[in-house]
This record gives sequence, structure tokens and C-alpha cells, in this order.
Amino acid sequence: MPRQAQRRSPARPAASLAETAYRALLDRLLRKQLVPGMVINRRGVAEELGMSVAPVLEAMVALQAEGFLE
Repeated sequence: MPRQAQRRSPARPAASLAETAYRALLDRLLRKQLVPGMVINRRGVAEELGMSVAPVLEAMVALQAEGFLE
């Protein structure tokens, strides 16, 4: 029996890369894997997540606006 591709509901679109980066960074902050004063290497995070630097930067800007990053 052939496998059918799973389709995502139109009401629930796939997460954007920036949202994926945001969630990954927020998770690291909440787990205290990133601590105050620590320098976050955008390129390193992007490589770990398998994406370009732009969505990571977008996520970091959002986290800064929410007070999680300086």
C-alpha cells in the first residue's frame, strides 16, 4: 500500500523558520542553557538549526522586544 503524504490543515500552517528559531532560543533561555551575559552566536545557532542567519536574527529581535534578550 503506498504511503500518502500527510497534509497540514489550512488552519494550522507550517511554522516559519523565524518561529522555529524563536521557539528554539526561548526553550534554551527557559532551560537556562543561555544565561544573562552570554553572547549568542547567530551563525552558530543558524547552523545548529539548519537555517540561514536571517530567521535567527528575526527571532532574536522578537525575543529582545519581549525582554528576553538585551
